[in-house]
Amino acid sequence: MDIWLIWFIAGAVAAVLEIAIPGFYMLTISAACIGGCIASLLSLSLVWQMVFALAFLLAFSLLLRPLLYKSKSGYSSNNKIIGKTVTITKDVLPPDKGRGMLSGVDWAISSDEEIKAGEKARVESVGGAVLHVRKLNKEESGC
Repeated sequence: MDIWLIWFIAGAVAAVLEIAIPGFYMLTISAACIGGCIASLLSLSLVWQMVFALAFLLAFSLLLRPLLYKSKSGYSSNNKIIGKTVTITKDVLPPDKGRGMLSGVDWAISSDEEIKAGEKARVESVGGAVLHVRKLNKEESGC
C-alpha cells in the first residue's frame, strides 16, 4: 500500500471521529494527515512528510481552529442554546440521561436532579450533543 494512501485513510478516519469527539481536535489531526499525504504525493522522504504534517497541524491549530472554535465551553453556536427552555420527552433519572426537545430538535439530556417527561428545564451547559439542564420550578415554567 502506498504511504500517501495511509496518510489519506488516517486523515479520513480522524475527520469521521470528529463527529464523535467534538472540539476540532480530530479535525486538527486530519489536517496534519493531509499535509503528510501531500508530501508523500510529491515523493518527499518520510522525514519531510512528518515536517509537512507538523506544519499543517500548527497552521490549522493556530490560524483556522480559533475561527471555528470560539469559546472553551463548546461550539460558539451552542452557546446560543444556554438559557433556553427544553421540554423533557423522556424522564431524566440521574446518572442516566433522558431526552428533550428544543426548537424542534431532539437532544440527549443530563441533569443533577430527576425530571419527568412533560416538565420544563433550562439549559445550563452544552457538552457535545448532550444538554445539561436544571429543572424549572412552577413560577419559572409559567404554570
